[in-house]
Amino acid sequence: MKTRKSRQDKATKRAPVATETELLGIEQAIALLKTSRPTFYRWVRTGKIKGTKAGRQWRFRREDLDRFLHGEEPVTTLPVSIRPLIEALSAFGEKAGISLPKQDGQDDVLNVLYVVNNTLLMSCAMRATDVHFIPTVGADSSSVAQLRFRVDGALKMVAEFDIRLLPAIVERFKIMANCNVHENRVPQDGRIQVNIHGQYTDMRVCFLPTTLGESVVLRILSRQAVTLTADKLGLPEVVEKRLLRALAAPHGLILTSGPTGSGKTTALYACLLSVARPEKKVMTIEMNWS
Repeated sequence: MKTRKSRQDKATKRAPVATETELLGIEQAIALLKTSRPTFYRWVRTGKIKGTKAGRQWRFRREDLDRFLHGEEPVTTLPVSIRPLIEALSAFGEKAGISLPKQDGQDDVLNVLYVVNNTLLMSCAMRATDVHFIPTVGADSSSVAQLRFRVDGALKMVAEFDIRLLPAIVERFKIMANCNVHENRVPQDGRIQVNIHGQYTDMRVCFLPTTLGESVVLRILSRQAVTLTADKLGLPEVVEKRLLRALAAPHGLILTSGPTGSGKTTALYACLLSVARPEKKVMTIEMNWS
């Protein structure tokens, strides 16, 4: 009669030993990284660890986990060359009088970072209020992706590129905005703060799933550009007096509305600057209405 211990020993001997080329299950990956399950899930959600999900089962490559242990970025493999998009960004920058650094490397991760970083650089240099990555249908009825800037209220075409490059760019923005990189079926909102040439810029990011892929919209607001106070917004005298009287009230509600680029956020920042005093504590709350 076989004992339970002998059966367990044989089962242990039959269990496959993970090699560097094998796919590990989630329990093996957690044991390898010596961390807790919630922490591991947070790393996966924020893109620090890459994995593949088939149904409800996660699989992780041993070499990807080893890269994470050594503090290296996850490997990104692009399905097509990103070089045409880089060349289009450079050509648009030259036309707009913006000099961009050259990217001569062949690493896909660095190329995606180059596209994202220089997109933000050009948008701030052109004083754009929005950046749009849009999956759409091209002139030949094929699916393409477009990059557009909103400048002075109008969208300007920056580049049209292969739609197969869009997921890698979206993933990079999700990592920067601390969003779930594996969720592409529901909308997500995030925030990015960047320092470009010594100027801090706040960006609100929205990821929206469409039939062709995820679209990305970034709303840009430079802190240094917003130096107005409520009495310098250029409002009609009657409206300005009402606004200042409302700001001086001990409590109440001020509602701003209008189309994109009409100055709602600028007006809100100006109101905050008007009421901000050393003897007062100012807090802001963002709410997503759905």
